[in-house]
Amino acid sequence: MWHEPHAVFLVDYENSAQKFVSTAMTKKPEDIEVYVFYNPATPANHKVDELPRWVNKIEAKGRGKNASDFELIDFAGKYLKNCSPVHLCIVYKNDRGYEKHIKKWQEEYPRVEVQHMDAQMQLTDLYGSRSKRCTLCTEKEDSGSWMLWGAAAAAVAGVGLLAYAALQGDDGSDGEDGEDKKNGN
Repeated sequence: MWHEPHAVFLVDYENSAQKFVSTAMTKKPEDIEVYVFYNPATPANHKVDELPRWVNKIEAKGRGKNASDFELIDFAGKYLKNCSPVHLCIVYKNDRGYEKHIKKWQEEYPRVEVQHMDAQMQLTDLYGSRSKRCTLCTEKEDSGSWMLWGAAAAAVAGVGLLAYAALQGDDGSDGEDGEDKKNGN
């Protein structure tokens, strides 16, 4: 049975300084998937074969300058249409072509946190030996924005409007006469 990962990382290998996934990272962190998009016609991509076996390597169908970019964008659109991870991170450096797609996906799929991740970051920084929880979630919780994002995601998924109201201290009354809103009063 297929398990939907908590976080998905789509790596533009040509624009990632090829250091996001360490070749020494032999054990896959739990509950994530990493997809590396590469163009074999680009000489810098010859090291893709050195990545750990658990990394999903996606060879671009085309051989043009932005072939791996197009492959990643196509894949991300299809993935979001069919899956709902909590985080979808597009990993790249100095490529403005992704910005409009990320914005579009954020609007079309509000239940998924779609974001750019700087390619100077390393996966081991996010999921190192000391990390027991998703660093991306922890950062949101620490910044206080997780409550709002989580509530929006729950509302879109249709699973938590009443729970969200309870977390906000709303007992369902209209606040004036204490009558329950659900009864139409």
